[in-house]
Amino acid sequence: MKIVLEEFYSDLTPEYLEDRKSEIDEFKSEIYNKNFVIIKEKFHEITGSGGGYGFSQLSDYAIKIEEAAIKNDIDTIQATFKDYTEYLNSVELVFE
Repeated sequence: MKIVLEEFYSDLTPEYLEDRKSEIDEFKSEIYNKNFVIIKEKFHEITGSGGGYGFSQLSDYAIKIEEAAIKNDIDTIQATFKDYTEYLNSVELVFE
């Protein structure tokens, strides 16, 4: 998925994206262990930051995961995390 962003984002956005990718294994572990408090906290941070870096879709996934963590809804967390991960791995950044 190609995401076109203003040149303004070129310094910070690639690093932000790589940071999110590097967290995937940690998140898998938290989800496997059903650590809803940590899941909620971590995805709350992404909810706030994703849009600021030009990733509104990432924030949307994070909101859904955060809300599911509040409800201890592991099925929704797992399904949405799969979409979240696929999104992260498909993003191609283009700066104009």
